Amino acid sequence: MTEKKRRLFNGFDVAVVLLIALGAFLWFFVINNTPVVETETFAGDTAIYFIEVPEITPEQADAVQIGDNLLEGAQHIPIGRVVGIEISPFELRVECEETQTIRFDDVPTRVTMIISVETQVVETERDIFAEGQYSVKGGARIVFTGPGYAFGNAFVLGWERG
Repeated sequence: MTEKKRRLFNGFDVAVVLLIALGAFLWFFVINNTPVVETETFAGDTAIYFIEVPEITPEQADAVQIGDNLLEGAQHIPIGRVVGIEISPFELRVECEETQTIRFDDVPTRVTMIISVETQVVETERDIFAEGQYSVKGGARIVFTGPGYAFGNAFVLGWERG
C-alpha cells in the first residue's frame, strides 16, 4: 500500500491567489487611477481673522494683550498675533413661558471677547492655513494659548484680507 503524500499547494490554491493578485493590480493601477491635480497655492498674503471667546470673566479678558503671539492649544503651532480686542457684556437668553417672549439679559460677571488676529496665510483651493501650518475655518471651534492664558471654548467668526 502506497500512501499519497499531500502537497502543500494544489493547482486550485495557486489559481485563486493569482486571481486575487490580478484583481488587486487592476484595481490599483487601472480602475483607481485618479490623476493627481496640482492645486494653486498663494503664499505670503496677510489676513486677519476674528475669534469669539464667549462667557469669560473680565479678569480672563484682561490677560489678552495686543501684540501677543497665539499658539494652537494642542500642538502649539503658531496661529498669529493679536492686533485688536473688543470686549462686550455677555448676554444670556431668557425665555418667559408666561408671556411667550424671549429677552437677553446681561450677566455682570461674564463678558464676550472678540480677538482680531493677524497672520501670514497660505491658501489652497480648499483651505486657508494660518502661518502656513494650521487650517482655520470660519465657524470652527478653536483652542488657543497665549502668554499666561489658554482658551478652549472659542470660535472663528470669519476672515478679512489684510
